[in-house]
Parts: sequence; C-alpha cells; structure tokens
Amino acid sequence: MKLGKIKYLLVALAMVATGVVVYYSHDTIKKLGNNITTNTPDKIDPAFADYISAFTSGYISTHSSIKIKFNKELSGSTQLNTPIKENYFSFEPALEGITVWKDAQTIEFTPSKPMEQDKEYKATFHLGDLIEVKKELREFEFQFQTIRQSLQLQANHLKSYNSADFSYYSLTGTLSSADVAKNDAIEKTLNAELNGKNLNIKWQHDEAGISHRFTIDSIERPATGSASLQLNCNGKTMEVDYQSKMDYEVPAKEEYKVLYVQVVPEEQVCIQVNFSNPIDATQSLEGLINIGSLKEIKYIVNCNQVLVYPGTAAAGSYILRIEAGVKDAKGRQLEKASEHSIVFDELKPAVRFMGNGNILPSTSGLTVPFETVNLKAVDVTIIKIYENNVLQFLQNNSLDGSSQISQVGKKIVQKRINLGLKNPADFRVWKKFSLDLSSLFKAEQGAIYRVIIRFKKSYSTYSCLGNSFDDKFEMEEVQAQPDEDEISYFNYYSDEYAGNYYENDENEDYSYEDRDNPCKGYYYQRYERVVSRNIIASDLGISLKKGSNGNIFVAANDLLSTKPLADVEVEFYDYQKQRIQR
Repeated sequence: MKLGKIKYLLVALAMVATGVVVYYSHDTIKKLGNNITTNTPDKIDPAFADYISAFTSGYISTHSSIKIKFNKELSGSTQLNTPIKENYFSFEPALEGITVWKDAQTIEFTPSKPMEQDKEYKATFHLGDLIEVKKELREFEFQFQTIRQSLQLQANHLKSYNSADFSYYSLTGTLSSADVAKNDAIEKTLNAELNGKNLNIKWQHDEAGISHRFTIDSIERPATGSASLQLNCNGKTMEVDYQSKMDYEVPAKEEYKVLYVQVVPEEQVCIQVNFSNPIDATQSLEGLINIGSLKEIKYIVNCNQVLVYPGTAAAGSYILRIEAGVKDAKGRQLEKASEHSIVFDELKPAVRFMGNGNILPSTSGLTVPFETVNLKAVDVTIIKIYENNVLQFLQNNSLDGSSQISQVGKKIVQKRINLGLKNPADFRVWKKFSLDLSSLFKAEQGAIYRVIIRFKKSYSTYSCLGNSFDDKFEMEEVQAQPDEDEISYFNYYSDEYAGNYYENDENEDYSYEDRDNPCKGYYYQRYERVVSRNIIASDLGISLKKGSNGNIFVAANDLLSTKPLADVEVEFYDYQKQRIQR
C-alpha cells in the first residue's frame, strides 16, 4: 500500500486476529485522584467535576504556569495563546501575569516573573465569571506550593584521556538544582583552581534547567612533586544556603600510585580504584586486586580507573588489597602493595522491572517479572485504557507514554502485595518475583493496561533508627474497588519535580536534601522510586517497514511458534482518528 506522510505516533493498528492489552517504561507518574504532596488541599466539592477535569496542584517550579482544564470546550471564539482581559484567576499572595486559552478546554495563567520559592499559594478560579453555575460553585479554590531552591555538587575522580596519556587529566561532574536555575547563575556558583590558578569550566545545561553538567579539561600533571586541584561551590549568588569544597591531588607525570579507592553507589556492589597512570588493560587482575576472601570478582579497566565487582558481598567492612604487580600501560609496576578499608552499605530500597518488552504472550500466563531490594511489600496499581480510547491515547503518546491518561483510562486495581521474605539476608540483595496479572483482572481484547509498582517508607527494611519489623505486618491487603466518587474527579497538573507517592507523615520534614536518604520520608516521594510499564497481552507480533517510495510492508507472526500468520486485518488511522487505509 502507498500512503503519504504519516506521523509516527498517530498510526494505530487494529488487529482482528488477536486482542491487544498493555506495558510501560517510566515517565513522571501523574497520580489519579489524591494529591501527591505534603500540602494536601482541602477536600474539593465533587460537583466541580462536572466542569473541571484537571488543575495545578502540589509542589511546582517557581517558573511554572497555573492551569485549569475543563470537561468541555469553553474558549468560544477566543483566539488561542492570546492574552485575555478577563481576570479569571486570583491568588494569595497576589500574582501578576497574563491569562490565555491554551486550547479549547485549557486556560492558563503565567506569572510575569518567577514566583517566590518555598511559598504556599492559595488560588481561586472564578468559574462563575466564565459560565453559569450554582452559587456554591462560582469560585473554585485550590492551592499549590513552590519548590525551595537548593544545590548539590557531585564530581567524579581525575580521569586520563586515553591509555597513552600520562600528562593530562579531565574532571567531570554535575551541579544539580532543586528548581529551575538560570545557566549564568549556576556557572557563577562554581570555580576550579589548580595551585591557585583558575581553570576554565565547560558547561552543558539540560533544557529543564535542573541538571548542569560540567567538564574541566587539560588538568596538567606537574613535572615534579604534586599539585592541588580545588572545586568550590557557593550558592550565595543565588541566595541559596549551600557550600561544598572538593580537593584532588594531581600527581607528577612520572609518579605511579593509587590515588583513590571508593565504593560506587550503584545498583550492583562496585569499587572504583583510581590510579595515577592508565592501566594495562591486557593483564589479568585476578589475584592482584582482592577483597578479603570474596570470590568471583570481575574487573573492568577504563584508562586509569579499574571497576571491581565482587560476585556476592553482604553489607559490612572489608579490606581491599592491591598488589604491587599491577602494571600501568607502560609496563611499570606499583612500588608497593597497599590495603584500603571499604564499607559496603546496604542497597537502598528499590524496585525494577526485568526485561524490556511490552508484549506478554499467552505462554507467560500474564506474569510480569520484577525485582526488589530492602522491601517487604510493594503496592501495585493497574490502570485500564479502554479499547475504544486507544486511538485517543495514541494521539498524545507512543505505546510507552502516559500523558493525559486520566482522560482515557481508569484505575481498576490497587493492591498491596507482601513479598513473603522472612530471612533478613534476603532483604539486602535483589530478589526476583513475578506479578500474576491474570489473578488481578480479566484482560479484555483491545485494551491497554498500565502497571505501576511503588512502595512506602513503611515497607522499607533498610536499617534506620526506629525501623520496626512487626510480625503483625499483614500478609496482604486488598483494597476494595473505590467508588466512582473516590477514583478521580480531577487530574492534578503536578510539576515534573514533584514526588509521586501518597504517603505523608506529619512528623516528617520533607526536604530536598533528603531525597536520596532512605531513612527520610522524601526519599519515598521521588518519582525515581516508581516503576511503570504498559503491557500488551498478545500472541501476535507485527513488523512494519516503510520504503523510500512510501510503501509500507506489514508482516504478522505468531509469537509462540514464530510462524507467519494469514488473514490478519490491519487498519491505519490518522491523527484525527480517521481511518485512512484498511
């Protein structure tokens, strides 16, 4: 068949030969129903749901806009993205700005300048000025809070450029900000000096204005002696109370020794050993770098760095011994052996899916494999995207998307699952589990199901003061299917920096600085702790190829037998959900 230009996201395939159902990679999770932050708003009159489907809430950036999305088109003949004179929004504290219609159903207020950081705002949308409603619905009140700005400096160790470079190092790192920060403001907070001489810092800023990567090139090793490299970060110019200082020894060009040994905070236990010179990658390091009595150690050489991976290692203290026989790229050996004390910390509570696929053939029994560490339970939420809404879903998403999901799907399962681990040693390592979806719902042909797995602080087995391993912890808790009133009247426009969970403790201080501390509540509020996947339950595999002449070739195979299938009906739809070919 020959078709014109077809936008990738709008091509939907309706497979008559089999039913299609669901899977997802991780995006920011937009929670259906409850607010996801600590400043939970007062309960909103459900009657507003007849008019409003979404609104800004939770923690947002100081640069964010405030939006209201309606259930139907209300813009009338107003030109989109053009400031209007009506004052539909009011705020406490007051905000100046402009209001525009983003589309026929969405109105947006953009402040004329960044809002004050770490500030709670009360907002009122004057719905009665827009349409005729009951007296008690004339004013829609909601609230949100801006993020408190903070900084965090993370830098790597000195790295040789290649295996033949014994004269220069480079240093890379990241300066992260809690909220949007201007590039020039970030750059003023960091300086680097080599023996008191300022070094040039190259920057690469992400579009969101949150992650700011830097590189310091051509750090020259002295001819004799050693030099001192200093990194200094001071947030004073940004009115942020943050200071950090890092010192590095830069050895002489002919000096060969161990510079640093550190445990790398990865999902898998790893030690990074930095040498002053590039290491001979052809030598066997077995027996030359040892960790106590641990066996099955693997080594990865990258210029002057060696990554050491022990096969299995429990949390605790160890001695890393580096023998004098380790050779650099010129064949020179270390002058003497050295021993270094290292500590393997517990792995932080986490969950992850296994594999990358989106399709579950029938032989898998609709089971989804996943792994956890330092958790005794997880929460599973499943959202069904109805078959007759799939085309609408694909208007705004690829198959692994999640945008505006509350408009096309509904939460059908919310369940806590105890992982059944009893041996404390099992909590400390990654353990494999399977989630049987067929026991949770009956898959319907053509639907998509979004599977979300997350966890609360109370599910953690990470060693913290006050942790309780209560034997009364329930084996399993099934929540009754919520009433329609409780599922989701509103879809909150949560900013991408907001957390993604629902458990808040009034005794907790939710601070950005604690985002990576499993003993603090904010660790469990971060979207990184949530995994999600779209699962398609199908035995049908589809391959599409488009030639330079515009022809599209479609092949269908049975995923179980890999045999080609005949009489498979394929339909193509455009972005407006109109069928263009069959």
